[in-house]
Amino acid sequence: MDAKDREKLAMAERARDFAHAHPLTVPGEVAVLTRLEELIDRFHTLAAQFHDGQLTVRAATIDRRALIAEVKGTPFTLLIETAHAAAKDLPQLKTLFRHFPGSISHEAFLTRAHSMVAQATANTELLTRYGMSETLLPEITGKLDGIELAAKRSNAGRSDHTGATADLVVVSSDIMATVAQLGAIYLHHFKDQPELRAAWKSARNLPWPIRSGTKAPPAAPADPERKPA
Repeated sequence: MDAKDREKLAMAERARDFAHAHPLTVPGEVAVLTRLEELIDRFHTLAAQFHDGQLTVRAATIDRRALIAEVKGTPFTLLIETAHAAAKDLPQLKTLFRHFPGSISHEAFLTRAHSMVAQATANTELLTRYGMSETLLPEITGKLDGIELAAKRSNAGRSDHTGATADLVVVSSDIMATVAQLGAIYLHHFKDQPELRAAWKSARNLPWPIRSGTKAPPAAPADPERKPA
């Protein structure tokens, strides 16, 4: 959702308010206004979904990064150093347990982390003899679960955000078409009332050309009506 979408919404709400101030009575014409009101409500719902999706992604990303930094620190450092000490009895542990690089994707981190946890679980007795506490693996596993949960939250938020973005494009287009239809109705009703025609055109005015490649009309006492997108 961008500034143009918000301008379209503001314009639609001005058009709706104008219609409330100048009620229509023909059922078919009233149905056009009803449609516009429904589209405005739908826009607000999608805008909230768009915003909430963004917030969810940001919060989940912050949580995930914090958990990765936390578990990469003391817990995994302790596990890796313990495994290196135990490599005196089982040399391959030196290769199986390696420190994480400074930069690593969370997917790659989880893959390596789960592999080390699996190896530690399989060699619990040996690692315990070299100082691994019984709470270390549960602590690490709990943090890895938290990282995966944060990733799921981020994916869900991104899905909501993306879905709302696509739907907003459709709703914005429908709003422009409906306002154009409503405008034709009012311009017909007010064909002999220039002040009301000008008032309608002001209500549905947008501060930029609707169609790409068209030039904004020059300033005039009553803004010429612009074509819908």
